[in-house]
Parts: sequence; C-alpha cells; structure tokens
Amino acid sequence: MEKFYFTPPTPYPLFSPTPYSLLPTPPNSMSIFFHEQLHRTPELMTKLRNFPVTICGAGALGGNITESLARSGFGKLRVIDKDRIEERNLSTQPYYRSDVGAYKAKVLTNTLYRALGVTVGSCKRINSF
Repeated sequence: MEKFYFTPPTPYPLFSPTPYSLLPTPPNSMSIFFHEQLHRTPELMTKLRNFPVTICGAGALGGNITESLARSGFGKLRVIDKDRIEERNLSTQPYYRSDVGAYKAKVLTNTLYRALGVTVGSCKRINSF
C-alpha cells in the first residue's frame, strides 16, 4: 500500500497588511509625530503646534486630555491646577505612586517633557501666566 504525505500550506495571516512599498516614505528626520503627519498636511501640523490651549484641571479628564493634545502635535499647552496628587487619584489619573504629594500640573508638565519634549506651562492659579 502506498503512503501519502500531506504537506500543509504555508499559513497566511487573517488580514492582508499594506505592503511597505505602498506606505508613504518617512521624512529624512523621523518625527515623534510621524503618524499624525501621515494624515495631516504640514500646514495643519504648524497650526496645531502654534495654537494655544489652556486646560483647567490636571485630574482624570484634564490630565488625559493634555496628554492626548500633546501627543497629537499641539505645542502651546498650559495647565492650571492647584491640587496635589493623592493616592486615591492613581486609579483614574495618569500619575504614579512616586508622584503622591506633588502638584498635578507640575508632574504632568515634567512627564510630557520627558516623553515628547513638549514644554507645557503649568501653574496653580489662573493669574500666574
């Protein structure tokens, strides 16, 4: 009796990724905002970088909004918050255990500068700017 051996075909992915040849060529100097630049014109990126935004509050909503704006390319951000980080804030806000006791606006400013190089103005009162 003759034996037949079955060789399974090469597994194919469930989706077909875009071939690298079809992706836009990255600029000579890779930007941290590369993904945003794929979908936005250079003129729009310049407008975002120069558009001033002030966020009142660096808690759960304000802290995450500030981070999202900075990661989207906004370059003139200011955060106003007079609260200090408490341990009960850690489950909903973008802070760490080591930040407990520090001012929220100051920690958020330092975090975004270290991550993105974006300078965010921070203060504890509105009339400080």
